[in-house]
Amino acid sequence: MAKVILSEEQIDEYWSFLQPSRPAMLTTLNKDGTINVAPFGWNMPVSANPPRVSVALVNSPPNRTLTNIRREKEFVLNIPTMQVADKLVQASYQHPSDVSKFSVIGFQRLESRVIQTPGIAECRASLECRLFKEVDVGDHTLILGDVKVVSFEEEDYTKDLTLKIDQAWPVIHLDQYRKNGGQVHSFVKTAGLHNIFVPYNDR
Repeated sequence: MAKVILSEEQIDEYWSFLQPSRPAMLTTLNKDGTINVAPFGWNMPVSANPPRVSVALVNSPPNRTLTNIRREKEFVLNIPTMQVADKLVQASYQHPSDVSKFSVIGFQRLESRVIQTPGIAECRASLECRLFKEVDVGDHTLILGDVKVVSFEEEDYTKDLTLKIDQAWPVIHLDQYRKNGGQVHSFVKTAGLHNIFVPYNDR
């Protein structure tokens, strides 16, 4: 059966086919020293040696996270679980420029080891990053960060650092829509593992 071709008018929605996403929350320092927090779904590892991550940040409207990273040259990539999914959504909302979303939402500080920007204590893992490079890729800026320190909840991971999904439900975001007084976000619920054995080809 032939597949439907996405129209030219909709081609900018290609990213929908890369959903669901695994949003992380970036903490950065505001100019006055307060902590800013915002969630971003377009993030991924790009190098193991050296350890390096990427995050795509929208250019317009003005993005406080991007402004802070350019000024401070650092950020923390915080990996949440579903226990803080409601706070993750709140962190996506706009706040006045003189308001620290971090404080309003009620996150607890996780002091960093080698950078000034704190992480989020409620997240299962936090990656302290220093800015390596930024690349203008269109309507987003790609931020590449060198991972300097990783802190994590030991009980949420196996010895080989595999997430224990039975106790640390990962945040997998599928969709969102507006409703009177707020937004509804759809998250994928994990229901255990489905293991598949695939034998090697004969050589």
